[in-house]
Amino acid sequence: MSEGVRFLSQTDTEVIVHQYEKNFKEIGNEFGAFKKTIKELKGAYALLLITKSDDKKIFFAKNGSPLIVGDDGGEIYFGSSDAALLGKAEEVIYLNDGEYGYTTQQPNHQKLLVCIIIIRILPQTPIVEFI
Repeated sequence: MSEGVRFLSQTDTEVIVHQYEKNFKEIGNEFGAFKKTIKELKGAYALLLITKSDDKKIFFAKNGSPLIVGDDGGEIYFGSSDAALLGKAEEVIYLNDGEYGYTTQQPNHQKLLVCIIIIRILPQTPIVEFI
């Protein structure tokens, strides 16, 4: 409120969007702004974010709330339980707390390749997982 932010809804989710927009203006990079935003969050969340500046990516993050990423070789699915993905996803990834990443569509000859990048924080080194 002190920064002149005008809220259009009565949901706490809108706070995350405004914080992302502030961070994006500061950093100028979608993924960098998303990482900074989730590091500033307190409490439990499982969230997805699609931006106007890069609508081919879906950013996601999880902490304390369930989030599963499913892939059927052409479509990406997100759910809070595997029941939501039954019959749709051929492969699923159960995200751990603190994990985040994004999916993106990139041209690959005659079809679109969907790439999922997940940052897994381990004691020493983050791992980037490609599917």
